[in-house]
Amino acid sequence: MDKIAFPSTSDPVWKDVNEELTVALPLVFSQKVFNRLSTTALQRKFEEWLYEFFKEKFGLISHGELKQKRAPRPHKGLERLRQEKKRCRLARKALHKAGLANSPQDKAITVQWRELMKQHNRLRLSVNKNRHERERISAQRRFRSDPHGFAANLFGSQMTGSPAFSENEALEFFSRTYRDEGRDHIYDPLPGLERPPLPKHVFNCRCPHFAELAPEAQWCRTGPEQSFICAVQEMPGHSEGITPDL
Repeated sequence: MDKIAFPSTSDPVWKDVNEELTVALPLVFSQKVFNRLSTTALQRKFEEWLYEFFKEKFGLISHGELKQKRAPRPHKGLERLRQEKKRCRLARKALHKAGLANSPQDKAITVQWRELMKQHNRLRLSVNKNRHERERISAQRRFRSDPHGFAANLFGSQMTGSPAFSENEALEFFSRTYRDEGRDHIYDPLPGLERPPLPKHVFNCRCPHFAELAPEAQWCRTGPEQSFICAVQEMPGHSEGITPDL
C-alpha cells in the first residue's frame, strides 16, 4: 500500500476526523456485521475501510516526497587508518620499483604498515560490535513500545508481483527439468553375478541386558550433575538400537 500523507499530530484537523469517525464507525460496523464476519475478516475489513477513509481524506504521498534514507557516515578513525595504510602501501611500491626492496627503509615501512593493519582491524571489530549493540537496543526498545507493530513489520512484509511467463511456458520448463527419461528401465544383473541367498535366521532386535553390556562398556562422569553414560568400546554384532535403561 502507498503511504498516506498524514498531517502532524498537533493539526486541528484531527478533531474533525475524530468526529467523523465517531459517526461513521457505528454505521459501517454495525452489530449485524460483527455477527456475520469472523474475527480475521472483520479485522481485514476494518483495515481496508480505514485506509480508504484516510486516503480520501488526506491523499497519498508521492514518490518524490518520500524521505530518503540517510547514508551512513564513515567512521573518522577508520578513514584515517585507511589513508595511512594507503600511503604506506604506495611508499613500499615506490621503494620496490627503485630497487630498494628489503632495505632498512622498506623494512621500517613494512613494520608500520602491518601495525596499521592490526589497528584498523581492531577498530573495525569494535565499531561493528558497537553498531550491532545499538541496533539490538533500538530493536528491543521498539519491540517493548509496540510488540504487535514490531512483529507485523518483521514478518508481515510480503513480496508481490506477477511472473513474466505464461502458465504453459512454466509447465513445459518444469516438465523438462524434473523428467526422468529412464524411469521405466529394468536393470538386469551382470553376467555371472549370482543373487545372494536369503537369510535363514531372523535378526534379533532385542536390546542387550546390562550383564551383556558390562564387559564391553566403560563408565565416565559428565556434566555438573555427575550423571553417568555408557560408552560401548567393542560390541560384537550390531550396536544400533542399543538403548538399555540403566
